[in-house]
Amino acid sequence: MLISSPKREGFHQLAPGIKDKDGKLMPIEQAVYEWERRGLMSRSGADSLVKHLRIAAANRAKLDGLSAGDRAAMDAAERKKREEEQNRQAFTRALIDARIPMAMHTANFDTTENGAPLTILDGNKKAHHWTRELALRWVKQHKGLTLSGPSGCGKTYLATAALVEIIRQHGRVTASIMVTERELLQAFRQSYNRRADDPYTPSTIEVRERFVVRPDVLVLDDFGAEEPSASEKGDWARGQIMDLVEFRTRERKTTIVTTNLTEAEIGRRYDNRICSRLTGHSPWFDMMIPADFRQTVIPNSDDPFAGEDIAALFNTKGGL
Repeated sequence: MLISSPKREGFHQLAPGIKDKDGKLMPIEQAVYEWERRGLMSRSGADSLVKHLRIAAANRAKLDGLSAGDRAAMDAAERKKREEEQNRQAFTRALIDARIPMAMHTANFDTTENGAPLTILDGNKKAHHWTRELALRWVKQHKGLTLSGPSGCGKTYLATAALVEIIRQHGRVTASIMVTERELLQAFRQSYNRRADDPYTPSTIEVRERFVVRPDVLVLDDFGAEEPSASEKGDWARGQIMDLVEFRTRERKTTIVTTNLTEAEIGRRYDNRICSRLTGHSPWFDMMIPADFRQTVIPNSDDPFAGEDIAALFNTKGGL
């Protein structure tokens, strides 16, 4: 550890080597401890430097015994290792930027967050299959989907697994984000009540840009989780949520929605237009915990993402 700036200057002057009383350069380890004796380094600093010098000398000795081909292979392996670490760090940063909870960073279609094999009930297999297909086939303007069902059936995990896979394949070139409806409502309400001199609370334009306009892929989790009171039916923030669905449908931006509500409940709680956007332009899958449940999928279609307008394929969903 360097002590003060005058001594620091002396250290740099001595750095090329310290001479003994006969004017000969001292061995590097002796020189280090000479620096320490003169007060230019702490004892722990000197010990640490000597330790690393010895490691470097051992590595040099190993390299000296390698052929040119072995050295090239070692360099290539080291570069690959550095690149993999850089990619891992970039991937982790992208997951954090997308607001994916840390516990869900490993979400995938084959194992649980604890690494155990993922068991898919027969009734949930279509939802699992097509959510995976969306992630693997995703390109900009790909259709999204809605996963509906009670708590605990795996909707959020599937949606997160899709988002993680899209980020893994497309990295930071794709704007992706995950948000619950409750968080989004809170952000819009805070922006509405924001004081003009508040530099910390985002404005409504900034909230809309971050969650509605910019994301190529948006996971809207727990849609409809908060039932509005009579006074909130026309709530401005809820109007922003409806605008989100309208805008992203019109602009063909991928939106993955999870909800505990049925189509009829969404229509009553929000607006029939919202229900129409969610069911008419992207596939809707009902998921349930019991195995003997009704799985909704587009009739007479092997690919729920096919077609320009899913609503045109059928007149009513009553029989699905």
